[in-house]
Amino acid sequence: MKKILFNRNKLLYLFLIIFTMVLCHSLNVPVQVMYKPVSCIERICTPSENTDVPQSMRLKTYHSNLIEHDPISISSNNQFIIQGFPGSGTIDDPYLIEGFSITASSESLISISGTTAYFCVRSNILNGLNFAPEGIHFYNVSNGIISNNTVYNIDGGGITVDSSNQILIGNNTVSNCNDGGISTGYSQNNTIINNTVSGCGGHGALGIGETKEVYVYNNTVKFNTDQGLFIGSTQKTVIGYNRVFENMGSGMSIVGSPNIVCIGNFVHDNGWGIRARSDSCVFKRNVIYNNGGYGIDFGGSNSILAGNDIYDNFGSGISLEYSSNYNNISSNNLTNSSYYGLVLSSLTSFNTIIWNNFVENSGGDSQALNEGYINNIFAFNHWSDWTGPDIDVDGIVDNPYGIGGGEDSYPLTSQYPSAVVDILTSPALLTPNGGEVYTLTEDIQWLPAIDSKGHVVTYSISISADNGLTWELLASGLNTTNYLWNTSSVADGSTYLIKVITNCSEGETAEDTSNGIFTIHNYLSSPTILSPNGGEIINGTIPIQWSASPDSVGHDVTYTVYYSIDDGNTWILIDSSLNTPSLNWDTSGLRVGENFTIKVVATCTEGLTADDVSDGLFMVHYITPPTILTSFGSDPLKGTVSLQWALSTDSLGQDVTYSVFYSSNNGSSWIPVVSGLNMTNYVWNTTNVPDSASSLIKITASCSAGLISEDIYSSTFSVHNELSKPIILSPNGGEILNGTIPIQWSVSSDSLNHDVTYTVYYSSDGGNTWNSLVSSLDVSSYDWDTSVLATGTNFTIKVIATCSEGLTAVDLSDGSFMIHYITAPIISTSFGEESLKGMVTIQWAASTDSLGQEVTYSLYYSPDDGSTWIPIVSDLTTTTYTWNTTTVPDGANYKIKVVTTSSDGLTSENILGEVFSVHNTPPPPPDFSLFIVGLALIPIIPEVYFGRRLSKALSRKSEEGVSQI
Repeated sequence: MKKILFNRNKLLYLFLIIFTMVLCHSLNVPVQVMYKPVSCIERICTPSENTDVPQSMRLKTYHSNLIEHDPISISSNNQFIIQGFPGSGTIDDPYLIEGFSITASSESLISISGTTAYFCVRSNILNGLNFAPEGIHFYNVSNGIISNNTVYNIDGGGITVDSSNQILIGNNTVSNCNDGGISTGYSQNNTIINNTVSGCGGHGALGIGETKEVYVYNNTVKFNTDQGLFIGSTQKTVIGYNRVFENMGSGMSIVGSPNIVCIGNFVHDNGWGIRARSDSCVFKRNVIYNNGGYGIDFGGSNSILAGNDIYDNFGSGISLEYSSNYNNISSNNLTNSSYYGLVLSSLTSFNTIIWNNFVENSGGDSQALNEGYINNIFAFNHWSDWTGPDIDVDGIVDNPYGIGGGEDSYPLTSQYPSAVVDILTSPALLTPNGGEVYTLTEDIQWLPAIDSKGHVVTYSISISADNGLTWELLASGLNTTNYLWNTSSVADGSTYLIKVITNCSEGETAEDTSNGIFTIHNYLSSPTILSPNGGEIINGTIPIQWSASPDSVGHDVTYTVYYSIDDGNTWILIDSSLNTPSLNWDTSGLRVGENFTIKVVATCTEGLTADDVSDGLFMVHYITPPTILTSFGSDPLKGTVSLQWALSTDSLGQDVTYSVFYSSNNGSSWIPVVSGLNMTNYVWNTTNVPDSASSLIKITASCSAGLISEDIYSSTFSVHNELSKPIILSPNGGEILNGTIPIQWSVSSDSLNHDVTYTVYYSSDGGNTWNSLVSSLDVSSYDWDTSVLATGTNFTIKVIATCSEGLTAVDLSDGSFMIHYITAPIISTSFGEESLKGMVTIQWAASTDSLGQEVTYSLYYSPDDGSTWIPIVSDLTTTTYTWNTTTVPDGANYKIKVVTTSSDGLTSENILGEVFSVHNTPPPPPDFSLFIVGLALIPIIPEVYFGRRLSKALSRKSEEGVSQI
């Protein structure tokens, strides 16, 4: 039967093939190569459509011998010359802004506008101290390159390109920027390649808006507080081979941006995967997994979603939103979604879903849901829960696969060969990565590579002693992400590089190299004095500390320590033959003075020595500690507290001021409360510090010369001002509810673990007035009976948490929800005590839907007093039905039930309370087979005696049965 159906529908199959080919051709957006000035960086290569990003795309960073520099502002081509930057402004000799360390907080660190000359901003470190408005800002610029820079701690954007064309942004590291890491707007023909953006806020860590022809390749976008990559109002943009992960918002968000090509990206562990609202786009060969929402949430038309690996997402694999039409969804692997593998929402039309593999998705009875409008075509997909039977062995399951709202008439018995290619990401080398000094055994570490097909990967390591000109294999076949390297096997030098190469079992390779050169040094290094190192004012017993001096061949090293009271003209021995880099020095026997310094000499067993002297002079000086007089008791502190302490005395008679510090971790770290006090009391507002049951207060006394003494309160105490908010989980807005529903919220955390109870309110007018539901709950849920409430659309919930100390915290539903009812169908028919037989009319009162929706009715009977129910009829629109009781067995424990169903699936029911009997079988005829006549038995044949009457009865019964059928 299936083979006949398949042959009869060959035209449909041919239509699907032609439609898919035409749509793919019409939506093809080629990956173009842009011409870029490349004289001051490695040449940029654009990956072909069938390969991973080549190593030549991976620009390298070199930060060495940086020069401190003030913020730079360029407003014309001539400014490059006036400010002394090298170069001539041509494509082969661009102006260079290179090798600077710029730190500032009140202005943009590098700002360039109104230029057309060729220039490079490269290999700089820019620190905005958390307040700088922008790191690098281009406005109305062309022919510029931003490469190999480190930008961080910016209040605004890290790298911003505005109204500028022909700009390359390559191999930069941007972090901790509050308004986006890298962004370009109102620009054209720019390339963003091989950058790392992390820890940034704003609308998109890597953002592109109001722009044309942007090429976004091989970037890493991670750990950002909102969306990873945002594309808005942008055309003809290629997003390729990026790795976007662990961003709190969507990994990628594409809005109002037609003709976008999104290819070969890894998008995982984000709040959502890819969210797009654009037409005529292509999403090919992306690997999207383990995201909190959908893999691809797409709203648009005339687009292609093909060859993607989408798995382990906590929503649907692909969701096609409202009015998304004429899209091609093909050759995707949709695996292990927490919801459906694919959802077509309402009003989606003319979409083709073909040659996809649906494996173990958890939407319900089907792995896909079609709520679409008309003509969404499912064909030739593989469904892991529908692989047989295939009696004619043609590779197509004999029965169609049912989809909510449709079916796949030709489900494949085995997986369709996916178009997803094997993508192998590069390992990210962590150490050494430039600038290190290595001695003895050092640990080479890297982040693992990811193979999109799960192939086994191993690593090999090569080393270069000449800045990459030649390479020598160091290790191979590694299956770990680190390697302990004994650097004594190579000669000392300062131009070393490490390269880690990933090899997958299918022969693919990818690699990463140190961003900068590092040094191997195995001679005895100098000890570096850490304290006292100049400028200190000391007293009592103090620690002298220095860094250890490792010997390159492992010889024992000992230390000798001296002090000088005349700025190093003469030295006095403190201790010798020390084998640890510290000692405690008792200064109480020394006279007060200002010209003290320390020298540490390291000596190995072979006699090699190295030494270090304090960078500056320090002073020996005393001040008595301020003794804390306030007693806090055992009750937690909250609000304001009065602190008092004893007066401190300075040994030189200098003025003394006081500072107050607070610790929430028993003194492991301290938080400043107030400083510069010249009195011995202070009113402390405890709401400005973290709550803790391990709190301490410290009072320090400082003289005008900077000497400090201190006193710490003798025991820990509690500070308690904080109670976390209970977050309402459901109902939280948008639901349609009825009956008894669970109200659920997250547990409020009391900072000191006090008992917490909850009070729950509801509002039917959007929060203008509130009605109490329950109080003093010690659990985070409550079952609410809504049946006593009127239907409404502006219901909301409020939960108040209260701890045993009286602190409160509150949360409201994020939006309003609806309460919706349907009245029960009251059965008006009464069967009485007589047995039913033949045709019986059942009547009931019409049900009313509180939202005015249409309702239908279904009838059920129970032969066992309601223990089981058997359907009679469904989808009735009338309130009466004639039931043929001859279709059921005779019995005495029958009941009738009517169920009403609204168009959105809400149901109500009513059961006729009385039990009734059904009796349609006539009593058997008397047995006249024997008559007793005297002592003789005379046989009588029943058929002869009753023949005509039985014949008529059976004929009439037969006619009634045919009529009922």
